[in-house]
Amino acid sequence: KIASQEIKEVCEAQTGEAKEFLSQSKDLVGADLMSNVNCSAIETVVVARKNLVDEDKTSFDLKTKPLNDKKTRLQNKSNEIKAKLAVLAAEEGTKLRKVQADKVTTTQYGSLGIEYDFVYTIRLTIINDSDFTVLNVRTHPVTLFGEDLIPEVKELLLSYGDGTGFRSFSSRTSYGETIPGLKSGSSAIWDDPIKIEYHSGGLPDNRWVSENKDKFEERIVCDCSSYSTYESIVPDEIVIDKESIIFGHEIEETIDSRTRVRTYKSREVDWTEEGKKTSAYRSSNLHAELKEVKKQIETNNKQLAELKSEFEESDNSSVLAQRVEELESCNVLEASQQILKEGNLCLESINEAESLAAAAGTFTSPLGENIESIFNSITENDIGYETFEDLLSAYGESRNAFKTVIGIQGSYEYLAVPKGSYVLFVTYKDRFGNDGHWFEEVQIQVDTKLDLNNTNFKKQGIYSFLRDKITK
Repeated sequence: KIASQEIKEVCEAQTGEAKEFLSQSKDLVGADLMSNVNCSAIETVVVARKNLVDEDKTSFDLKTKPLNDKKTRLQNKSNEIKAKLAVLAAEEGTKLRKVQADKVTTTQYGSLGIEYDFVYTIRLTIINDSDFTVLNVRTHPVTLFGEDLIPEVKELLLSYGDGTGFRSFSSRTSYGETIPGLKSGSSAIWDDPIKIEYHSGGLPDNRWVSENKDKFEERIVCDCSSYSTYESIVPDEIVIDKESIIFGHEIEETIDSRTRVRTYKSREVDWTEEGKKTSAYRSSNLHAELKEVKKQIETNNKQLAELKSEFEESDNSSVLAQRVEELESCNVLEASQQILKEGNLCLESINEAESLAAAAGTFTSPLGENIESIFNSITENDIGYETFEDLLSAYGESRNAFKTVIGIQGSYEYLAVPKGSYVLFVTYKDRFGNDGHWFEEVQIQVDTKLDLNNTNFKKQGIYSFLRDKITK
């Protein structure tokens, strides 16, 4: 009984949908088919056709297996040739890079003097005679007599750092715009690629220096005078690491149309791409081999496509697709007819709880599941309210309704109620036998006052009041 209204709404909605669908379907499939829906017969045809299609698929697989195996072999061969070409391009690019790196040379000058605050300064001139822009370069680790620096020597020789230098080249226009790199045919001075330590008062007086000084004495430079002494150790000539040189293409200039500001960029050289431009790469027999393999792959794929088209366009496949579509339509029609039948039975039994429950248990359409779900949603709490007022009060509490109690002056007051539409439910009872309700739909604004009086007081109970509301 509690669920009857909700069940009625569900049955009416699904019955209405089924009627509309069946009405539309009647115009499409005809009255005869509508009155004689037999999905099982169509399903039998579908199963038979599916078996024939499976046989066709087995035959198709047998025919295409050699071609698919050949396709795999050809694809593997194609990948192998492409890999060899990639290696060839990289090797040729490496050769080109080495040639260009050898065209980047240096000259070195070192001095110790008061103009450098008594620090031994190395001045390295980078000369770019390559065909590209040099973007940056790094030096090899500094050595002494051809040997790597041991910690004791590194501490004496270097002011800071690990003994390697890095230089990124750039210049500026008179307007402060940056131009990257050291362009071909130019040079740049690189002061202090490494920082040499100077020792005020001479090298430190310790056992290691005393016992090893004779090994590097010829590399000691001194700025000595009657009042001060500064000593430094000069390393081997600084050598740039040519593998570290980053080359760029010719500098590209773009101009902002509004501000006329110039932007300069140099795209880093991809030596593999440069290797592909070489005659050794272009004249390689690998290209002809790859072309022949691609031709064989195209022929093989064409044969596979023809067999696939033959299979997909076979009578069995087309008939199966048609019958499957018919079966799907039939199932929908059958389901709609069943929903209509069960929906009508639901509506006929809506006021008879036991009949409705029994009927719903026999329903085979989704309507039965929906009704069962509604039944299952009812709990003992739903059944346990003695009056509708109790149920409505519990519902209000579950929705965080605003509650208040009458004051001695007979006024109700709700505080901090947001603006909006509300339903106001009031119960009233006194010792003189006055028993009734107010049930009002209200719009709450700022400081809203509502007059609950005898005019809208309902003594006959909330049930009849709600009934009257529905009637209106």
